[in-house]
Amino acid sequence: MTTRDIQREETKKRIYDVAFKLFDEFGYDKVKVSDIAKAANVSVGSVYYHYKNKEAIIDYGYYEFDQMLKEAYEKQSLITKEKLFLFFNRFSN
Repeated sequence: MTTRDIQREETKKRIYDVAFKLFDEFGYDKVKVSDIAKAANVSVGSVYYHYKNKEAIIDYGYYEFDQMLKEAYEKQSLITKEKLFLFFNRFSN
């Protein structure tokens, strides 16, 4: 990964973090992309470079959460995986 790639990922993460703080404080509908850009200290174009729109920021959050769960699940032993499967299966019926 190049220095530029690292910087790009850091910017994307900063935009995401700032956006969620603003969404939490003011509500999703009241926050504009320009508000996110200003708070993240980036241009509006930079926000759109990393995310198609505000909804894409939310989608990215779900994706990151899914990845975190997947990694945690893969680190578990087979017995623990079976217990988790049975636990979640109870609620799907």
